[in-house]
Amino acid sequence: MSSGRTLLDSYRQDRYALFSHIVTYDDTWISYATSETKQQSMQWFHSPSQKPKKFKEFIYSSQKMMATIFRDEKGILLVDFTKCVATVTADIYRET
Repeated sequence: MSSGRTLLDSYRQDRYALFSHIVTYDDTWISYATSETKQQSMQWFHSPSQKPKKFKEFIYSSQKMMATIFRDEKGILLVDFTKCVATVTADIYRET
């Protein structure tokens, strides 16, 4: 309660100075795809036959990471990426 009152008093004194001291954050899970490697795309074929046409393929992985974005009134301060874990705990947030 006292921190809320202090914030409100600061706002009454100088609105614009207060906003320059506030930092907010948001986090989101990002799933990503990895393209197949040259080794993965190799195929055996007989020398007289034609090579098959190659198309760019993506192997969609089940991997994901959490992006946490911190910002203030002027813009983004930090973007932190955390590997996927089963449970996000307070310890993981503290490490950031």
